Amino acid sequence: FHSQFSVQEEALYLGIPKFTLQPIIENALRHGLHDNGIAGQIEVKAFIQDDLLVIKVCDNGCGMQPDTLARLQQHITSKIADPQYGIGLRNVHSRIHMLFGPEYGILVDSTPDLGTTVTITIPAIAKKEMESYVEQESQKG
Repeated sequence: FHSQFSVQEEALYLGIPKFTLQPIIENALRHGLHDNGIAGQIEVKAFIQDDLLVIKVCDNGCGMQPDTLARLQQHITSKIADPQYGIGLRNVHSRIHMLFGPEYGILVDSTPDLGTTVTITIPAIAKKEMESYVEQESQKG
């Protein structure tokens, strides 16, 4: 597979909670890309929009059918617990909610045979401030 990173310069100085990207990229590799003769591609984009840090992880893999995507999104947001889906995306989404509030989290968009995009939205906070904030919030819980 090929990887590409497109990061807005200002976003380079912002922080994200640890282990936010790892499960998302792992899912793209394990579930999205498949051996179909097409070179797999994963692109990570990061940019600032309206005081938010938006990170998109996109793959050109198999994508998901609309009903599968809807169940996955319900699982991620804890509306249902579906054992066919793992806990990685759900944990990332829940942790973002606990740290920053319900207006933040992850959203999955997918088109069959074209790929999947996972969008992470968190406040745009400088790296050192983010580390301190996450540590303080973790000690509360």
